[in-house]
Amino acid sequence: MILKYSIPAAISLLITAIYNIVDRIFVGNFNGTSALAGLSICFPLSYMMMALKTIKTKLFVRSHVFI
Repeated sequence: MILKYSIPAAISLLITAIYNIVDRIFVGNFNGTSALAGLSICFPLSYMMMALKTIKTKLFVRSHVFI
């Protein structure tokens, strides 16, 4: 059961990391260092917002997903 849930989570983290690397390459090459600094500031904030949303969903919504 752990593998059933951990493999999709690991794949999504890998895709997110690749997206972040490619995004930084394009922003760094075409927009300069200030845009790259802005991206570096916003990236952890977006992850914190996703984590808080996940916690809120787990606490306040009683949904059952059948896979």
